Amino acid sequence: MKTKLQVKREEAGLTPKKLALKVLNGHTEHLNMISAGIVLHEARLLDLNEVGVLDRYAIALNCSVNELVEEG
Repeated sequence: MKTKLQVKREEAGLTPKKLALKVLNGHTEHLNMISAGIVLHEARLLDLNEVGVLDRYAIALNCSVNELVEEG
């Protein structure tokens, strides 16, 4: 089952790396780390909301944080 982040990312036509670039405003310094965080979140191994960065992904995807928060 896909995470809400994955659904929004795919609707936007973005790969994890392209979403990471949007989150980083085009800077590539931490690109691989941010891409890995997206993949880990989508595999449900990391909760980006728990580490307090889900808001950055919401901004990059032009949606609210609530649209990305997983229930349960």
